[in-house]
Amino acid sequence: MSGDTRPFPFGVFVPPVSVHTALVRFRGITGNIMQGTLITVDDDDNITMPKGSTINGRSVFADGVKLDGIELRATRDQTGAEIVVLLEALIVGARLSHNYLDDVGADDHHDENHSIVSHNDTTATGAELEALTDDSMVDGLHRHSEVSSPDGVYNRQIRIDNNGVVHIGDGTNELQIEVDGTIRFINNATVYEDLQISISNIRIPASNAPTQRLYNHGIGGGVTFPVLGFALNEFFFFDTQAPHSMELSTVLDNHIHYMTPTDGTGKKFKFQLDVITAVVNGNWAVPSGSPFTKEVSMIADLSNKHKKEIIADIPAVNTTVSTVYSCRLERIDASSDEYGSEIYIKFNDGHFRKDTVGSRTELDK
Repeated sequence: MSGDTRPFPFGVFVPPVSVHTALVRFRGITGNIMQGTLITVDDDDNITMPKGSTINGRSVFADGVKLDGIELRATRDQTGAEIVVLLEALIVGARLSHNYLDDVGADDHHDENHSIVSHNDTTATGAELEALTDDSMVDGLHRHSEVSSPDGVYNRQIRIDNNGVVHIGDGTNELQIEVDGTIRFINNATVYEDLQISISNIRIPASNAPTQRLYNHGIGGGVTFPVLGFALNEFFFFDTQAPHSMELSTVLDNHIHYMTPTDGTGKKFKFQLDVITAVVNGNWAVPSGSPFTKEVSMIADLSNKHKKEIIADIPAVNTTVSTVYSCRLERIDASSDEYGSEIYIKFNDGHFRKDTVGSRTELDK
């Protein structure tokens, strides 16, 4: 090698030229010479290398481009909020997905549309919750067919049985609504109704008939109205029919609405009711107890007051709807102290127990 061969620091030999355009370096330990005569180092120690040069297999040019892309004074201290803003700014399709997250599997996420049962549930709670919302009958979880008062004092006051019948009451005394809409009143829920026979609807015999009078009802100077004045041994006839709403096989309470023209304090009067009955398609018969009698002991200030007196409790013979009662009402002798004036009758009627609103068919309760 010609030229200045004096040692250069760190094992570099410099050719005897004024400009250092070609340096030949070698490793002092191995003696390997670094190749590439196009590598230059200027007087400011800037190293210039060809574009395709590599160091340890890495492209010097490509890495430089990457380094140029780093913003000025870039650091790794971005806050979580800044990172979230950057992620949210990504366009659809470039955002992160569960499928690309570590430690997230199929059990950690599922489709948005799902049922309660689709949750990982080993206690059947999910199935029970699903049943509560899918129109199932789940009285074991939450009573749907029964209703109680908010304070629980009245329990199961409204319920629906397996036949679809709605029960309203305490289970013994209640109103029932059947599936065909029939309304029934059970036990103490039954109500009473009047079976009225006005004196204008009675039939009087040719003899021994009560007298049809016009009476002012004790109102001086007032208008008069019809009454039937009963003296001893006078009578009339009337017929009545059990309404369809009357509970089958129940008592019919027969009574009179009356007044007296004078007080008659301490006096007595007595009536007798003869009855025959027949159910639909049945024979006529005399019910037990007929003829029925009732004696009344008069109290003070009885005159011109509206009074009611039960004459008979006709037994429970109405085994069908439309049972007919044919009756004869007569004033008979009292046991003693007979009231000498007439008894003025306005109505003869009966009270009956009502357990339905009508009947299902014309002859069937």
